[in-house]
Amino acid sequence: MKQMAMLLGIGLSVAGCAGMTTGVQSQTSFDAAIKNHSTSPSYVQITVVDATAGTSLSTCTTANLLLGALHLEHDIPFNQSGGADVEQLALSNSGHTFRFTKPAAVANIGINFTDADLAFVRDKLKGLSEAELRDGFSVHGKLHSIYMRLPLKQGYAYRDASACVLIEHGLSPKMADITGQIRIAP
Repeated sequence: MKQMAMLLGIGLSVAGCAGMTTGVQSQTSFDAAIKNHSTSPSYVQITVVDATAGTSLSTCTTANLLLGALHLEHDIPFNQSGGADVEQLALSNSGHTFRFTKPAAVANIGINFTDADLAFVRDKLKGLSEAELRDGFSVHGKLHSIYMRLPLKQGYAYRDASACVLIEHGLSPKMADITGQIRIAP
């Protein structure tokens, strides 16, 4: 597939945002996130290279937004066959670095948080065990208070930054379909 070769062949050295250096999402977690077709999308940790702006940024977003961006970037139809092609395109990119030339594709990623937001969330979750994180992000967990009841934009930023921090801890977060809260996959 021509599009796959284009993505896999980008020999770029990209620097992530200052806050995204402590953990890398496992290939198993990334693959499971891409293959999750439920209404509760899983998060992926990726590097977005914006060829138009000449920038790169390591970030976290839901897998469905990444897949939508790939549809837009490569003019792949939003149908069953196109969905399978885009999924394969994402799964074959083991570096999780995606190069985009179309502003609409970059915009589809939905980068909501800053390094300061990430640092804030890291501080809130610092020192918590995996069991405490799982309990805190359970249905009635208290860690949702990091991003709930805030102005919408700030709440989304802290929610997505929380997902990034969970990935850094080796966990697989997803977004609940009705509440938009973070959940951690078993």
